[in-house]
Amino acid sequence: MSSSAKKEMRREAIKRAKSVIDTDGNRLKLAGAVLVCACVTVIMWLVASLSTVVLDTIGGVKEYMYYPIFSAALYLLMLFLVAPLYVGCYKMALSMLFGETVHMVNVFDPFSSAKAYFKALRLSFGCFLRILPIIIALRIHAIMDFLSYWFVFFEITLKMVNIFYIPAALVLVLFACGSFGSFGFAYMLEEKKLSKARRCARKARKRNRVSIFILVYSTLVKLLLSLLTLGIVTLLHTLPMAMLSYGAMAMSLKDKFDINNERTDI
Repeated sequence: MSSSAKKEMRREAIKRAKSVIDTDGNRLKLAGAVLVCACVTVIMWLVASLSTVVLDTIGGVKEYMYYPIFSAALYLLMLFLVAPLYVGCYKMALSMLFGETVHMVNVFDPFSSAKAYFKALRLSFGCFLRILPIIIALRIHAIMDFLSYWFVFFEITLKMVNIFYIPAALVLVLFACGSFGSFGFAYMLEEKKLSKARRCARKARKRNRVSIFILVYSTLVKLLLSLLTLGIVTLLHTLPMAMLSYGAMAMSLKDKFDINNERTDI
């Protein structure tokens, strides 16, 4: 597929997302689902924060251990309780693109059965491993502060970290893009095993990496700009559009993909 055709595919995905977001109250449904996820995220952060209160109460634990214990508690809560909700959000967007009637309560679909939960959990863990380098890059100061109890960091090292940690995180987004389409294919190919769906997604995006990178980075720019509105535009437009655009792009990749022969013309 030519570069112009790939560009047109990306435009069509965004156009399809725009047509769906203003249909049947989908914008408010997705915004409400995102708000539920945000609220649960904050609650889990507060619950994880209680670990430091408990440690401070019982005593006997070095203060420098508070951060890793808090982080471990937070990430476990996020992975097992919050991440499936975000998967539910994306599944809602995908259902909307297929023209299905969706309700805000569908954000809890990953908890509807053990099978649905473990599928969402596997997808969440796969995504987490992809974005873990980005998390480390963004939290490098806190990590270095913790490690400073055992290691001495030279001043030049600290300066280099201050200069490069944000650019490094942006570059690592390229690595995270390697999982694009995995969620979409997992639910569009529900009759197949998750490993098979992931393999199909990987092959389908193989020749469309540039289009995927452009879509992801343009979303990041829009997200940062929307935060200037105190998160109002982020909640009501940017995040719902991002989920719909990603879903539409995944659908476009699937439409160009021969599932049976695992060959693609893109």
